[in-house]
Amino acid sequence: MIRINPSDIITLRTKLLEALSTVDYTKSETPIIAEMTKVIPDAVNTTTFTGSTKISAGSVFVHQSPYVKCKGFTANYVEIGDLLLLRKEDNKGKKEGHRALLLQAKRIDKPYPPCKPYTPKDKDQYLLYNAWPEFEYTRPTLLCGKKRHIRNRHIWVGTKYLLISKGSSNYIKTAIPTMPHLSFFHCFIDEIIQFIFGYAGKPYYEPLSHERGWNKVIEDLTTIRSCKIFCVNRYLCGVLRDFFVLGHALTQKAQKRHFLNTLTL
Repeated sequence: MIRINPSDIITLRTKLLEALSTVDYTKSETPIIAEMTKVIPDAVNTTTFTGSTKISAGSVFVHQSPYVKCKGFTANYVEIGDLLLLRKEDNKGKKEGHRALLLQAKRIDKPYPPCKPYTPKDKDQYLLYNAWPEFEYTRPTLLCGKKRHIRNRHIWVGTKYLLISKGSSNYIKTAIPTMPHLSFFHCFIDEIIQFIFGYAGKPYYEPLSHERGWNKVIEDLTTIRSCKIFCVNRYLCGVLRDFFVLGHALTQKAQKRHFLNTLTL
């Protein structure tokens, strides 16, 4: 976390509002998430913050890959999420502040005020995000069969639902996957701002060799999947070739020399 200058909040909010207003919310979920994957980091990384701390942001398009399964599912598998946001800060050369926010997006027919109950229709995804039981990857091939278990009662700070009203940017909120209804609805832009300044999202670190939890999952999503390159221009022009990562394939050594301000994951 860093000290926040009020002028930085105003600047970042303006950038995010402009960026998200360019997304076409009349489209289906897939192109909407693809556009968000690009415009959110762009908005952050073109913002000049006061002080000596530099903040960088990145994102991974995880929609429909990887797939996971676990006990209690009625389906063979579900996607692990739709959009992964990442941030890092550089304070006078000291690299720190790795945080991640994994979002499961849902289109909703009409805005739901925070006081009205909303229950996701996909019970398997809901179970995954509510309890995060041990799960096993079923796709892609490089992850297939590997098991992970996120054991942390604070996991909801890093994994949330993203509710997007159909046809409008006026209602985009995050929500915590409590049972039997989602709760703690939060303005998406406010969530991003708090995330960028280190007050939201879940910290992550380079995993130990034996780890299977949160740190390992973030490594999975930012390294294993980055063997593919997501061509934003093709996607945003409506040509759906495959589900890719926004970024470039890097070796682990190279990743230590780069960060997300260039969207290299």
